[in-house]
Amino acid sequence: MVLILNLSNNLGGGGLQVALSVLEECKKISEHTYHVFLGENVQKQIKLDSFPCFFTFYQIPYMTIYKMRQMYTYFKTLEKQINPDCVFTVFGPTYWKPRVPHLMGFAYGHYIYRDYAFIKRVSIIYKIRSYLREWIHLYLFKYQADRIVVETEDAKERLSKKLKIDSGSINVVSNTCSVHYSHIIPYPNKLPNRKEYEIRLISISKYYLNKNLESIPKVLYELAKRGINQVNFVLTIKHDIYNKIIPEKWRHRVYNVGHVPVIECPSLYNECDIVYLPTLLEIFSASYPEAMAMGKPILTSDLSFARNICKDAALYFDPFNISDITDNIERIIFDKDLYQACVDRGRERLKMFPTSEQRVERYLEICKNMVSIKSLEYIQFSETIP
Repeated sequence: MVLILNLSNNLGGGGLQVALSVLEECKKISEHTYHVFLGENVQKQIKLDSFPCFFTFYQIPYMTIYKMRQMYTYFKTLEKQINPDCVFTVFGPTYWKPRVPHLMGFAYGHYIYRDYAFIKRVSIIYKIRSYLREWIHLYLFKYQADRIVVETEDAKERLSKKLKIDSGSINVVSNTCSVHYSHIIPYPNKLPNRKEYEIRLISISKYYLNKNLESIPKVLYELAKRGINQVNFVLTIKHDIYNKIIPEKWRHRVYNVGHVPVIECPSLYNECDIVYLPTLLEIFSASYPEAMAMGKPILTSDLSFARNICKDAALYFDPFNISDITDNIERIIFDKDLYQACVDRGRERLKMFPTSEQRVERYLEICKNMVSIKSLEYIQFSETIP
């Protein structure tokens, strides 16, 4: 199979993690030829000369809605040149409809979870912009993808209703942690030497409003009121954003290491004790299986998507209630049995997720089935011609 892997719009966060994992696993599957559309952020984290001869790479300029016509022409030209059997856009939308079967990944949680409190609390300007993007993006998903792939059954049902399409045209392939969590490479420490009795809570993420990282100074204030001063936080966001959301008063308690390459994340987890995810809205966070793989307890928001993924392998809190967040931090740091129980449950829960290799095999299986159906339809059509 000649396959276009479209990674041109994977900018960061979970989308970037999945894109890199897909590339890494496809290296092992030589029965196909891969033409990879690379966005700048993906390209920065890979070594092109490490890929075998059945890979060809194309550097794709940054896409925006305002360049739709230009990008349509650009992609159509490349498609004609490559003559693929199938296109897999790891996370859409994209700006052209290929003439061959097109599988497109969906990961816009705020389009299908508008009943979450986060959506109700954002500004009117944010809502207007979000609705405009949603209208355009959902149109592209509905009319430019032959099949859509999501990461949970809940997302499948919600998206089916949102797009008014048969749920049978949507596949579920769970997210998971990358192969780097099975073969951990040690890297030099990114954090200062650990202080006596220090407990570190880590959030590996780009900054987005729904990540609720603004909760951290409020939690630190509440912890200080309770006389708990050994808890520090670790972030991986841009330094200018860090300076905006973390008041100077608390910066000695919040380490920020900036962007961390995916391959180095396991090593950073090893420098920390607990994974802190106060998210207000997601479809899936790879931080959950990553924490389970690294033997770290999970403290996260009490939302349906989180419970669906973690089950009993996490402690849950109301992300809008600082006292509740702090109560759970206090529980996990002072109760060693609870800490270990969360670690053990996480390891058991991780067994329910596919490996990164199994995930890619499932993606490719869907692509092959789409190509087979297309070929059968062509044969049946040809037989009707006198």
